[in-house]
Amino acid sequence: MRRGSERRAHPRRVCRLTVRLRDAEELEENLIKDLGEGGVFVETFYPSRVGSKVELEFLVEGGKGPLLVRGEVVWVRNPWESSSPGMGIKFLEVSEEARRWIRKTVEGS
Repeated sequence: MRRGSERRAHPRRVCRLTVRLRDAEELEENLIKDLGEGGVFVETFYPSRVGSKVELEFLVEGGKGPLLVRGEVVWVRNPWESSSPGMGIKFLEVSEEARRWIRKTVEGS
């Protein structure tokens, strides 16, 4: 069985960015722990359920507004299981502008 980065189709970058996350119940600001072109890990003590559809609003400096990305929660790490709780979100719909920003952020340029 492949683990961690071996399963990933895209490279990831460890980072600390703010994102607004909206699920069916609420909108809240969270921190991103790592980011890749295919998805993101969002730190939270209150993760959404696996299979939940979410909207992420990336708050980009110098941008005209937040970049919207739609995704699905594919795994959850609960607070009682780890000192780093949160959820893994797979991107489903990404605008070209958001894709360029994500790629630039992951590449570190």
